[in-house]
Amino acid sequence: MRKQMAVLAAVLFSSVVGCGAESDTEPDDALSLETYSQPIAGDCSDYVSDVNYLDYSNVTKGTTITKKWKIKNCGTTNWTTSYQVVKESGSAGFCTSFTLTSGMSAGSTAEIWATCNVPNTAGQYSANFKVADYNGTKFGDAFWVIVNAQ
Repeated sequence: MRKQMAVLAAVLFSSVVGCGAESDTEPDDALSLETYSQPIAGDCSDYVSDVNYLDYSNVTKGTTITKKWKIKNCGTTNWTTSYQVVKESGSAGFCTSFTLTSGMSAGSTAEIWATCNVPNTAGQYSANFKVADYNGTKFGDAFWVIVNAQ
């Protein structure tokens, strides 16, 4: 939504400048869009980064890994320990849904982690997640883990 608003602003601005408005600026200087960090009303989650096990990391088959991500609570709602991270799809038996171990206040960024049991068979394994509120309603960015078991 934010990207769509920025594009709309750029189109509207270029329409005004292109309709006979005079400008002392060069075309490259005519428009400078800023990213605003306005919180989203209600629940919102932004994926920030992988902390470990980047996509397609090699792991030892038959082991347990702890995958970590940085996630931002970009909404106006404080998340409690009744919020959860829900596995939406991925390899059966590899990673499961989990609840937050501590709350996250609105606007904060924190690390969350999943314990994943790597199967005993070599191959590629993945799990895709989203944050969900206490009612199980999923929201925000999806994030994932993809590993190669060897």
